[in-house]
Amino acid sequence: MAIILVIAVLRKRIYPFGREWILVFIFGALQLASAFTSIAPQQSFLGGIEQYESVWVLLGYLVIGCYAYQCAVKSKNPKMILNVLFVGVALSCLIGITQLFQMDFWESNIGKYLLVPDTYAEFRESLRFNFSQGNWEPVYLAGYNPNYAGIYLLMILPCMFLGEKRIVRIWGVIVAICMLGTLSKTVMVVAMILV
Repeated sequence: MAIILVIAVLRKRIYPFGREWILVFIFGALQLASAFTSIAPQQSFLGGIEQYESVWVLLGYLVIGCYAYQCAVKSKNPKMILNVLFVGVALSCLIGITQLFQMDFWESNIGKYLLVPDTYAEFRESLRFNFSQGNWEPVYLAGYNPNYAGIYLLMILPCMFLGEKRIVRIWGVIVAICMLGTLSKTVMVVAMILV
């Protein structure tokens, strides 16, 4: 995506970014400044285990946002963007369904292989996700935390009802079920405020 954006800039085929992007670009600049001035630059640039993302991941969010903006503006077809959104949501919710039925994909051998890099391979077998609420493990998708997953699903839920096809609305119901499955009190409070 970054390469495509650079080529578009060089060919002068990029839609100009408005003032609304100033804060996003400032965020990116601050991330780089933070990484370069960090007392642990190796962790800043390479990341670490748990939720410590590298600066490249954080800047990747910026690139994805810019690329999606360019695609949306150039295509003038919001259905394309919604279709991509629906595919991402469907994949997340398939993982959520496995967690809802207490057969977490991430606790399978394939899931652990995808999550844990080879440098930490000795930890694969002992990896556990403990968000237990009694005998029930809540849905956390791939967000590592049920609150993150719940807020993501809450933000996505209205978009699921923008599609015209019945299958998209069915996925909207699945999103709502996964959202409730997070057991996140934060999500419930925010949902009540929004309603």
